[in-house]
Amino acid sequence: MTREPAPSPDGISLDPGQCLRLMARHSVGRLVYTRHALPAVLPVRYRLVDGGSVQVDQPDEELLRAVTGTVVAFQADQVDPTDGSGWTVTVLGHADAVHPAAATGPPSVSVRIRPEWVSGLRLLPPRPADRPRRPGPPALAPDAARPAEWERRHRSGTDRGGEGRCGTAPSER
Repeated sequence: MTREPAPSPDGISLDPGQCLRLMARHSVGRLVYTRHALPAVLPVRYRLVDGGSVQVDQPDEELLRAVTGTVVAFQADQVDPTDGSGWTVTVLGHADAVHPAAATGPPSVSVRIRPEWVSGLRLLPPRPADRPRRPGPPALAPDAARPAEWERRHRSGTDRGGEGRCGTAPSER
C-alpha cells in the first residue's frame, strides 16, 4: 500500500494509518466504480476488515457484477457543517466478491476492496479571506481609486465627455 503526499492549503495530509483509523470509526462512505462505461458513485455502509480492507456487505447483483475484478475508489469523510473542519479519506484498490463460509442463514456475498493507495486530508476551517463572500452587489471603489475621467463626468453631472447633463432629455440641455 502506497501513498503519495499532496500538500494542500485546505488541510494537512494524513498517513495511511491515520486514514484507516478515521475510517474505522465510521460506517458510511461512497463507492466509486464504472457502470455502463460511466462513472458511478454509490453511498454504502462499510466496515474495515483484515487490517484495512474495505468491505461492503450485501451488495445487489448489479453492483457485484460491475465491481468484481475491477479497480474502484472508496471515499469516506466527516465534515463539520458549521466551520468546514474534518477529514476525508480516499482508498483505491481492486474489488473482489467474498463468499463467507456461513453455516447458518441465507448465503451472503460481500465486496472487499484491497487498498493499494490510501490518501487522506485533515480539513482545516477556511481562513476569513478564503471564506466565500455572501452574494450581493459589488463594493464600490473609494473616490480616490476611481479614474479621473469618471470623477469629472459624474461630479459635473455630465456623461459622454460633457455632452449634456445626466438624466436630462436632449431638449433640456
